[in-house]
Amino acid sequence: MKINLDNFILEEYSSYNSEHVKVVFELNKDQDTKRFLGDVDYTIEQTMIRRTDDLNHYNIAFIPYYNDYPIGYISLVYLQHEYQIIYGILNRFRKQNLGAL
Repeated sequence: MKINLDNFILEEYSSYNSEHVKVVFELNKDQDTKRFLGDVDYTIEQTMIRRTDDLNHYNIAFIPYYNDYPIGYISLVYLQHEYQIIYGILNRFRKQNLGAL
């Protein structure tokens, strides 16, 4: 799945896409990401499990692109009767006001 927004493209995460895997690897190496998100691989795994177990709600992980560059990770998950957006931005793209997706 691909979602085109005004300034971004959200591409559904795929473990078969080497660019996606590289983004997650870079995020997992970053101490700030670990502090706020924990292990991104685990987060993606849990999102996929929820997706399989709960067919009534969206549970999906994306890699956002800005100007054709992957800039981080976003997931939409249904937890405790509400949707939550979880996101992390690669260190080199931080402080560029890209968190206001």
